[in-house]
Amino acid sequence: MTNVRRSARLANRPAMPALKRAQINLCHRLGLPAEEVGHNSVEQALKEYVAMYDTALPDFAITALTSLLGVDDEYTEQLDEVLIGLVGAGDR
Repeated sequence: MTNVRRSARLANRPAMPALKRAQINLCHRLGLPAEEVGHNSVEQALKEYVAMYDTALPDFAITALTSLLGVDDEYTEQLDEVLIGLVGAGDR
């Protein structure tokens, strides 16, 4: 590895901590401009992201997930009862 080619521009760049690089990448993915990348903007972006999903699911989403996962499916409930009968309830 004696002939490692490096860009002079990149070699003269100051080292950036991994946390700062991660924050910049997160901000880019969230659509924030590079100039706004700072500790406060990252915290604000995370708060906005959490607030976006901090509401109850709409009824149509609950119905779709219930159907998809077979929560109210009679066959699935019977199968669960049979399996619990075979292996036990697990409350030992």
